[in-house]
Amino acid sequence: HYVDKNWDLRSGLCNFSELPGSHSGENVAVDVMSALHQIRISKKALCFTGDNTSNN
Repeated sequence: HYVDKNWDLRSGLCNFSELPGSHSGENVAVDVMSALHQIRISKKALCFTGDNTSNN
């Protein structure tokens, strides 16, 4: 979710990808940062929410 320049609440999907190999916290972080860089919001993203598994 994000707020646009008119302060309207918006929702969007930034990435949905397969994560091959280990789903370690480090690998998940690399994948998330790659997605944020691709859509040019890596310096604007405030938080990331994942499920409640031990690798988060």
